[in-house]
Amino acid sequence: MVRCTIDRRNLDLLGVWHWLQGATGAPSENDAAAGHVWALSPGRHLTLIHAVQRPIEAPTISIDGNACLPRAFGDTFVGLRGSVGVDIHSTGTADVHGTRTDTVDDPARPAWEQVKRTAPVFTRHLDYVNDVSPVGFAPDDPLAIGHQEIGDTKHHKITYQAIATTRCREHYAFMPKQLQEDPDLITRSSAGGQTIDVPSTARPDAPIPLYVIPTYGWTEPTASKTQNGKRTTARDRRGGGLRVYLDRPWLSSGEREMLGAVIWPRALDYFAGANNELAPELMPYVSQWGMDPIWATRRNMQQLKYVLTPSQFLNT
Repeated sequence: MVRCTIDRRNLDLLGVWHWLQGATGAPSENDAAAGHVWALSPGRHLTLIHAVQRPIEAPTISIDGNACLPRAFGDTFVGLRGSVGVDIHSTGTADVHGTRTDTVDDPARPAWEQVKRTAPVFTRHLDYVNDVSPVGFAPDDPLAIGHQEIGDTKHHKITYQAIATTRCREHYAFMPKQLQEDPDLITRSSAGGQTIDVPSTARPDAPIPLYVIPTYGWTEPTASKTQNGKRTTARDRRGGGLRVYLDRPWLSSGEREMLGAVIWPRALDYFAGANNELAPELMPYVSQWGMDPIWATRRNMQQLKYVLTPSQFLNT
């Protein structure tokens, strides 16, 4: 409680003081000058705040299982369950943001690009008295919904970071432009964040082969030799491979999409027996190849001229 005192010489200037003089139990000049007369100097209750520009401690984030919740086929969002640790006394708002870098392959552009995107997951305004740390979040929590709309079905690697905002924002005269340029003036962020894999929820698009070309190379020339009066230089040609070019766009299922060739692990055993031809029911599902039809070739199933095997994929 805070009251004001009054100079004795100024009491006669106050009309309320003259009204009180005629009342029963009128206050004395000493009480009035000391601020003990409510009608002259009413008391006021003051709340003192130790305002801090930023939260005292940086927040922490913990995502249960270091993974998102299971996603259904075709889902374009991710659900999270976890908690954020904050200093309740100096933190007024707790936020979680998710940041990812997407590889965007637009066929209209000359090459694919990497685009960084950040999106909010949840915001929780903290009560000074009733809330406690850590603050939990979950998809079914109405106060802190752990739900991020991604907008596609692709696989992503997302880093989630907690952000704590000071409870004393109104006590600092920062302009909106200042905070936009430097939000750290009133916030603290968790160190490093927590990165999780968000699996894709749809099959990738079928690859579209454009063309296939042979691969070859030449060795460096060896030292020249003189034989029978002729000087010769030898170079060796290496080849026997094919390079397959696919049409864009790529990474239709997200980061770390892989391209594979379907082979038949049991092909060796199959052709080692009495089988000379690939069974018709297997043809749509097994990678095959054939010899140049211009040249007459002898069938030799032990060499597996019609079915690709792992040994034919070098450097894989």
